Amino acid sequence: MKYPGFVGPAYLSRSLNMNCQRAVNLYPEVDETSKHVIGLYGTPGLTLKVTAGSGPIRGLYAGETYLYAVSGNEVYYIDTAWTATALSGTLATSTGTVSIDENASQLVLVDGTDGYTVTLPTGAVTTIGDADFPATPSRVAVCDGYAITDNVGTGKFYISSINDATAWDGLDFATAEGMPDDIVSILVDHREAWLFGARSTEVWENSGNADFPWTRISFIEQGCAAKHAVCKADNGVYWIASSDRGDSTIFRATGYQPTVISTPAIEFAISNYTTISDAIAWAYEEEGHVFIVFTFPTGNATWVYDVAMSTRAGRPIWHERAYMIQATSVLQRHRANAHAFFNRAHVVGDYQNGKIYQQDLDVYADNSDYIKRLRAAPTGIDNRVYEASMTDPVKCVWTGANLRVTKGKDRMFHHRFQLTLESGVGLVSGQGSDPQIMLRYSNDNGHTWSDELWGSAGLYTGGGGNLGEFARRYIQRRLGSAPMEE
Repeated sequence: MKYPGFVGPAYLSRSLNMNCQRAVNLYPEVDETSKHVIGLYGTPGLTLKVTAGSGPIRGLYAGETYLYAVSGNEVYYIDTAWTATALSGTLATSTGTVSIDENASQLVLVDGTDGYTVTLPTGAVTTIGDADFPATPSRVAVCDGYAITDNVGTGKFYISSINDATAWDGLDFATAEGMPDDIVSILVDHREAWLFGARSTEVWENSGNADFPWTRISFIEQGCAAKHAVCKADNGVYWIASSDRGDSTIFRATGYQPTVISTPAIEFAISNYTTISDAIAWAYEEEGHVFIVFTFPTGNATWVYDVAMSTRAGRPIWHERAYMIQATSVLQRHRANAHAFFNRAHVVGDYQNGKIYQQDLDVYADNSDYIKRLRAAPTGIDNRVYEASMTDPVKCVWTGANLRVTKGKDRMFHHRFQLTLESGVGLVSGQGSDPQIMLRYSNDNGHTWSDELWGSAGLYTGGGGNLGEFARRYIQRRLGSAPMEE
């Protein structure tokens, strides 16, 4: 019999008895024309492209000619041959996310302490010295040539001269005052400035008014909990919301109408992080998917919302991404700290050092470190849950599972578990030539687990199969029994 729901998204409930599903470094893909309908694909691995300074990588921006990276207190430009060159001049800070945008002639950066410009393409890093520039800018976005920034601890936002972020007029500011809260973050989408407050959000447009060219056009009664966890994709705006009713909910706004995209399970996870204001978010598109990536540094976790699959399923579809500490096999937040699309590649920067990687679905390791891919399925026909994982550097596509069980008087006997996955591909010799899958089970809805049952996936020569044999299966037998539900 088929194991219902074995292939699916992450949904780890407050109560494991309700749901204990995990999908770590695996994301669902739906194909109604396939006999499997849904499968689990492996998330991309990381290939080192260049090292820019000692890090951490605090921001990435893809310009017309170069990729720009903030590493520690330095700014680098990187060409299409993946050569990194440091620009002269430095930032006043060495940690924390840096917000970056550009006008017609300048790269504009703010780090929460100062603002900086780089005359494109490779000018020096110059601190904005205008006395009217705000004292503590944390976010910057450019629209119609205006650089727009905030001043931490106030509800004011400021605009530069057109196409000159070094020039600021002390009268060129306005206050987002629909509600008396401070501006937390700024994002420009479809030539509109989204001003996120702590409890509300306002949308302004360039109306061309002579005194001050920006006018409020919409007001949303949801604020922002994390200034760097706002992004745009697929004609929508995404952010972690905050209001006088609480936080931890993630919204998507289409037009000016916010819709909840987080599940109770995601909100349960977020609510348990002691700090969420340090969260970061970015979006990317690949092979028909639009992924919105939310990383929580304090929570040491990365959650990903899949826009396309959520639309097809009619409900939010999420999965986890994680880096595995090699010595202990412990999972932690993903290494990506910033993202840009440059040279036809999705590139991400490391949060601990100056390494910049390319994300690649055809790479099955994180810069030669093993990736742990794990699926914990929903509770089966009794209270038993199965969890399968593997760490070999091989292609990983799982399409389903089957169970052979029989009923006793008051127990269900599990004779065989069979995992269906794409086989016959990968390495011929060495590590990965005999991929291993670890299986364990729980008889109490995921509260406690059996010992690990290791076995060959049977994909290659070492496991009894040969490269090119595409019909192999992973099977474990004699899996004991579980109490039958009343």
